[in-house]
Amino acid sequence: MSSAAVGGVVFDRAAVIAWAQQAPYALAVGFASIELNSVILIPTTALAEARALVPADKRAVLDVLLGLPNTVVLDLDQAGAIVVSEVLAAAPQVREGLSAAQVAAAGVGRDYPVLTSRGPVLRELDPRVLVDELP
Repeated sequence: MSSAAVGGVVFDRAAVIAWAQQAPYALAVGFASIELNSVILIPTTALAEARALVPADKRAVLDVLLGLPNTVVLDLDQAGAIVVSEVLAAAPQVREGLSAAQVAAAGVGRDYPVLTSRGPVLRELDPRVLVDELP
């Protein structure tokens, strides 16, 4: 995890799935965030996509992540939808979807690194995204 993670980290759908699968790096980032008293920010669109892909027998592990005291689920409200739509409009060639745009906007807006497996896509949406690539 980079030193920029002191304030927090954004978990993209891949990071949420990796947590549910108990992948060592995702767990390490999550538990380091607890130790550093920093935020784990999960955009709702990334959570919805990840939850749809997590097998039912792994959802209890996902619930642990969501129940951590430092986990914040970022709603896509009206103001957020405007920001996300601007990210999408600025890169019409990217067809990765709504969650990628919400994740990119959340990371850039808070200057948090994004734990992800789709760094190139997020950087295409916004080159300012700080990517922490999953192994």
